[in-house]
Amino acid sequence: MISIVAAIAIVVWGLVLVAYVGTRRTTSSLLVVTLGGILFLPQFRIDLPGTILSKENLLCLGFGLGCLLIPDFYRSKYKFHWTDILIAGLMIGGAASSISNSIGLHDALVVFVNTGIVWGIPWYGGKRLFSTELKQLEIARLVPMAGLVYVPFCLFEMKMAPMLHRIVYGYAGRSGAGLSVDSMRFGLWRPSVFMKFGLELALFMGICSILAWWYWLHKRQASYFWIATVLTVTLLFSVSTSATALTMAAIGLVFLNRRRVKVLPHALLIALTMVYPAYRMLNIGAVQVSVGEGGGILSERIASVKTRVVSEDFYLKKWSESPLLGSTAWNYWKVGKGNAVPDSFWIIILGKFGLVGWCSAALVLAAPMSSVLWRTISLKFPTKISYVLALCVLVYSLDCLLNDMGGMFYVLVAGS
Repeated sequence: MISIVAAIAIVVWGLVLVAYVGTRRTTSSLLVVTLGGILFLPQFRIDLPGTILSKENLLCLGFGLGCLLIPDFYRSKYKFHWTDILIAGLMIGGAASSISNSIGLHDALVVFVNTGIVWGIPWYGGKRLFSTELKQLEIARLVPMAGLVYVPFCLFEMKMAPMLHRIVYGYAGRSGAGLSVDSMRFGLWRPSVFMKFGLELALFMGICSILAWWYWLHKRQASYFWIATVLTVTLLFSVSTSATALTMAAIGLVFLNRRRVKVLPHALLIALTMVYPAYRMLNIGAVQVSVGEGGGILSERIASVKTRVVSEDFYLKKWSESPLLGSTAWNYWKVGKGNAVPDSFWIIILGKFGLVGWCSAALVLAAPMSSVLWRTISLKFPTKISYVLALCVLVYSLDCLLNDMGGMFYVLVAGS
């Protein structure tokens, strides 16, 4: 579904990308246009022969085109890294899933290309253009500014309800989106603005907050103290429990690891991103969540977690029929239960592409912080900016244990 206004916005964004990046020819210009697309492009889905065009796919394709307009992309030398094998494994694993499920070579090619667009382009572009400390500092400087631009829109929707997407583009940001009691707490609505979910927006504002606090702490620019404060307060009012908790923990780690990265807490967090899914795969149905009789925010959060866990059991049983390569992108959700919703990123990847896909994706997202910890242990101390970017990817990976977020920006950062 797409409106005329949405179509115009997409075309204008593409023209701005070509004109602005083509004229400036810098990584900062590409980052600005990409962030602008993430924040303001409409949610849409266009069914094309054999594939689907969505906001995330468009952002990845636009980012790839922008890379080709920047001279630094051609000047930088390609350096092989073991994580490149994981990206290739994710693409090949998706294609192999289609073949193993007898869907055909055409579908295998489509899945291979789509996975390459969503994972390969941002990963490779981030690696080629944002691998130096100077370029990574651009991410830490510009992303909080993007979050600050979004604050007025968030405040509007907190007061008036999530309606900007419908007002501007003429339709809701996602199919079936509506106003529910779950979207309001303490008299405030959970904003989503032009992102797919309110949870996705809250996580993005959390990442902006982490980078802003880090930038103030290490660059001592007074303006970033106030930017970080505004972003953090906005996050607190966004009524997202997981994003708020993870962001506060990450900000604490930023201050605690100001001089040197402490290995143990970060290693435990990396392990958590893999141990929980692994335990669930080995013990389908073993996790039971009980909701107390009392009301309140805690009971609501426990009920939300229970819904996710019950849904995971349905999808894990479906996955167990084809554990290595999964049930393909088109069949993984067919579990015969209308109330089962694939909320978690890891269960979606596992259902689509099996163990091959999940292992590849999980290791790609764990690689940045693992690299930082390895350099710390071997006394080849990582740069401070590489640590905070790795921390942002780790926060995203932890949040995806229970949610499914658009990952284009985080794959770009992981590639850098």
